Amino acid sequence: MKKLVLLLIAVCMVVTCFACGGKDKKGFEDPFKKPNKEKWEDLPDHDFEGKEFRVSSRDNYVYLECIVASEESEDIIDRALMLRNAKVEDRYNVYITAQGYSTAPFAHRDYVSESCKMNADQFDLAMTYVYESSPLITN
Repeated sequence: MKKLVLLLIAVCMVVTCFACGGKDKKGFEDPFKKPNKEKWEDLPDHDFEGKEFRVSSRDNYVYLECIVASEESEDIIDRALMLRNAKVEDRYNVYITAQGYSTAPFAHRDYVSESCKMNADQFDLAMTYVYESSPLITN
């Protein structure tokens, strides 16, 4: 009797393995597959007439995250930043500049918060850390 039950279970497992093999996958779309067109084509066209795009970050990280200190650098991250900035500057006719602020803990977050509360036009993008940004989001 045990052999018959084991044989029945094995047959059920084999049948379930091949039950869905013939279905057409028309609706499946791979989310990781990149489209053939260039990513930059999806962005809207706008000309900012050579204005500065000001990025606010901590003093120590301005040249790691926003702007490259030396254009002769051979570092792959520096080259990626230069390529990104060049494409953005060409696409939107802007000049990306970095604004460093104090490296004291939470000082940059407080600066961004106060600037937003005063509705001051001091920067266009604030690069704050995730772990200290929750007051910015809730305020």
